[in-house]
Amino acid sequence: VNHAENMHSIESNSMDAVLHTFFLCSVNDRRKVMSEVYRVLKPGGVCLFMEHALDLHNRRRFLAQKFIKPCLGDCGFYDMKKEIDSGILD
Repeated sequence: VNHAENMHSIESNSMDAVLHTFFLCSVNDRRKVMSEVYRVLKPGGVCLFMEHALDLHNRRRFLAQKFIKPCLGDCGFYDMKKEIDSGILD
């Protein structure tokens, strides 16, 4: 079984692109996952992603997201600006 935190079966610098959607909330170590993504990407490769993100500009939507988060189990909404600024996507 391959896990996103350890993609040992994929050679380094072998992928032109990596696409991941709505899964960072379900892994144990987001930094390790992103490290593996960038390890397998060729120089100049592209990482495309879509994640659940908090709407920090629309207060009503933000409050609705906070309200429904407990119903989502392990999944949730992230402050993606904070995640990016923390270096998770470096």
